[in-house]
Amino acid sequence: MAFAWLFKHPRSVYQQGELVFAGEFGVLWWLAAALLLGLSIFFGRRLRGWSLWRRVTIHGLQLAAVAVVLALLAQPALEVLRLAAGANTVAVLVDASESMALPSGEGESRFDVAARLVDERLVAAAGDAEVVRFAFDQRLRLLGEGETPQAVGQRSRLVDALTELATHYAEGALAAVVVL
Repeated sequence: MAFAWLFKHPRSVYQQGELVFAGEFGVLWWLAAALLLGLSIFFGRRLRGWSLWRRVTIHGLQLAAVAVVLALLAQPALEVLRLAAGANTVAVLVDASESMALPSGEGESRFDVAARLVDERLVAAAGDAEVVRFAFDQRLRLLGEGETPQAVGQRSRLVDALTELATHYAEGALAAVVVL
């Protein structure tokens, strides 16, 4: 409880993450370090009449204060890598209008070429990301696993399909949207 209050996050988050310094260690940082160390030595000399134990204690506290100031100037940050919901999902929209049934230069329909491209190249390129396939013509349809729609739509409404995808897709954020 006290750890989370003091460091803003629970101990488990710090165990999953890594402490990094976001600040730049440029000339200004080194000048501040030298200045603070010089001030510590200067004020440490004023303690000559005190016992060795007191001088070591006070000088140690001064150096600790210098270290804290330098650490704050370095801008510490907690870096935790975790996937957000939907952030590793790629949406593929394939045009299912009648024009996609026309043959491409190789004799196959444009729709078949697009489906083959999705199956052979895009899924492999996505790596660990989940690929979710949609067909669109007058409306957007989510395709099931292995489902291949027919290219029979009267028109392609790409803007409407993208708007519907952005507003109604239940899985949250998407990593990418590919339109074929």
